[in-house]
Amino acid sequence: MAPMSDHAHDLLVQVRKATELRRKLAEEGKDTSEVDEALDGLYRDLGRAVAETDGSSLLVPDPPTVTKEAFTSEVPDEEDSGGWYTDERVASTSGPLFDPADLGEPLMTDVPVPDDLNLPPDPDDTDASDAQERGYAVETVHSMGSRASDPTTSLGIFRYGVATWKGQLDELLDLLRSPFDLDDPTELGVEASRVQWATTDLPHRLEPYPDEIKIALIGLLAARAQFLRTRLDVDVGARLSLDRLQRYRIERSLASVPGLLPTPLPELGSWLIDSEAWWAVFRPRSGTP
Repeated sequence: MAPMSDHAHDLLVQVRKATELRRKLAEEGKDTSEVDEALDGLYRDLGRAVAETDGSSLLVPDPPTVTKEAFTSEVPDEEDSGGWYTDERVASTSGPLFDPADLGEPLMTDVPVPDDLNLPPDPDDTDASDAQERGYAVETVHSMGSRASDPTTSLGIFRYGVATWKGQLDELLDLLRSPFDLDDPTELGVEASRVQWATTDLPHRLEPYPDEIKIALIGLLAARAQFLRTRLDVDVGARLSLDRLQRYRIERSLASVPGLLPTPLPELGSWLIDSEAWWAVFRPRSGTP
């Protein structure tokens, strides 16, 4: 029987974690609305993952029938032993079986790693420049901004040309517009809802666009989710958004962005400034090319 899909299993683990967090918040008398909203999104993702897989893969097989014949005696009775039993005393095994001197040199268990093996960066990597030096593909807001100035790239075509997906991307960006004042708790809540919505069903939402556009959108959303993590008392929704972005990026073999590195650090000093810079890749300020 096929096992549960990795995607469905990951979603189920997140549901359980979010449910436990909600229980703790409720016990402490704290607001659970953000966790409730995150759970709603998780349940939708989980239902979609189940619908896209063979339903039989989620079934648990019935336990085997146990009968008396299923058990046999490991040690035969003395009269049926066939004469194997003797009166010889069995040596005690309470001590070591071998003297240390009899064992010789210890076996080497290190497995050599080929020099040309491309490994991901260590968790200690703290910024995009370190990751790039190690050959780890990372696109920054600076590199993507430079591409946006080139009319031959996908970002440049979006700014200066015409593409079949341009109108659809314009509509998405209009829905992703930043709140006016993120110091206002109401506007901060709107931003949290907007980022969570945008990172739900990423395969459908980002699929129409070239990889360069996808990476820039991931960079924008990751920076905004990281900003929310620094401002919200309960950051479960922001963490779920980052997890979805990372999973989608890996599934599509896309370059990473600073907001999704193992130890993420803002490129321009703060996640809010990074968010504004990623936004300017698509919507440059008036007077800029």
